[in-house]
Amino acid sequence: PRARAAHEECVARRASASRRLLAALADLVVHLAVLAGGVTAMALLGLEPRLEDLPGLIVYVLSFSFLYTVVPLAFWGQTPGMAWVGIKATDRSRSPLTFGQTAQRWLAGVLSALLAGLPLLLSFARRSFADLLSGSETWQDLEPEPSARDARQDDGRG
Repeated sequence: PRARAAHEECVARRASASRRLLAALADLVVHLAVLAGGVTAMALLGLEPRLEDLPGLIVYVLSFSFLYTVVPLAFWGQTPGMAWVGIKATDRSRSPLTFGQTAQRWLAGVLSALLAGLPLLLSFARRSFADLLSGSETWQDLEPEPSARDARQDDGRG
């Protein structure tokens, strides 16, 4: 029993604001690329982007954004940007997020964008606006402790 507890112990600390910012910027680059792809597709179809087309482009990017954010967070606890910088989101008990929590995290991201990043000021307190809104926490270094990793290798299971 004691060895099993050692296997489950993890060294984790809350994700720093700089890591969360890097993850958000990486995900933003993907979103901007998708937007550019939509505009390029319009041009290839001979359509000149006009102000009247803006709602359609917004729905296109928001639909992509929802799927890009919610699906990876629900299944793996991280968006591609979060995976790139080595952070992961869990609920307060360190269990995987529910689809509802991931949708709330997405909504917090959209609200942050609409408010010109103002909620980012809250993230310097170690919990982001998305964490606060969804009841989640964002961690970095979710790796087994060296002693637990060594114990698994000694058992022949590592």
